[in-house]
Amino acid sequence: MPSTGSLLSEKPYTFVPPHEGRFWPHLLGCLAPRFLRKKYGVTQVEIRDIERLQALTQSGHGVLLTANHCRMSDALLLQDDAL
Repeated sequence: MPSTGSLLSEKPYTFVPPHEGRFWPHLLGCLAPRFLRKKYGVTQVEIRDIERLQALTQSGHGVLLTANHCRMSDALLLQDDAL
């Protein structure tokens, strides 16, 4: 059986930062509200206690927002709110 090579490398690890493109986030930001309205019937989003979130981020804390339900629309709603 032929060898496919080793998964290990002798080269030192080099961090490559992620590409922070603007095209896809912009496109999704434009298309997500319409898609949410047509597919899931979402017509508006209510954000509660935004002052608490702003205070945390302004003081340098990291914040991870997660959905409290497992629905297909949750990820799009969070992405739409992030923009």
